[in-house]
Amino acid sequence: MGLNGDRQNDILVRFGNGELRAYRTMRGQVFLTETPHTSLGTGGDQYNVLTSPGDITGDGRGDLPAQDRSNTLWRYRN
Repeated sequence: MGLNGDRQNDILVRFGNGELRAYRTMRGQVFLTETPHTSLGTGGDQYNVLTSPGDITGDGRGDLPAQDRSNTLWRYRN
């Protein structure tokens, strides 16, 4: 499930500097770091687990559960 609700899977990337980016996938196109993306901010390096199980809030958009280094669980709604 896409982060923007288009029903196509997106790619979430965490860079070494903590920046999180969401890349929209397009059928038949190669994914590159230069592909248009949305920056979700910095601070992603505070989490030791990031996962995307799909829509857990029922709003039709993908959600992002995360666990920080003190084992606190967070849920980010899209």
